[in-house]
Amino acid sequence: MHAVKIGRYLLAFVIIMTGAIIYGKGGYVDYRHLKDILASLQEENSHTAQENDALKEEILLLGNDLMYIERIARQELGLVRTDETVYRFIEEHPLKGVNKTRVDDTQPTQP
Repeated sequence: MHAVKIGRYLLAFVIIMTGAIIYGKGGYVDYRHLKDILASLQEENSHTAQENDALKEEILLLGNDLMYIERIARQELGLVRTDETVYRFIEEHPLKGVNKTRVDDTQPTQP
């Protein structure tokens, strides 16, 4: 009878400790959550490192490559050389000058 009582206390202790290990502060649930956060931060860090590498490359090009600088000036600022002629084509809007009100053919028009 005394052994059964000790067994029950031991079983209760094991169940309580298992719950504390799994759900307690610093337990398995916290570990999994922190592991997910770590993976997310590592991915973000990798992405940021790639962006930094691309920006470093662009800095080198802007400092040393005149053709790259010219291409950027043309694309972003619309600059042209002095020996070039710029042509601008103005397109009329297809509905320009068209009456936008709807005409109902079923009703006679009033004079």
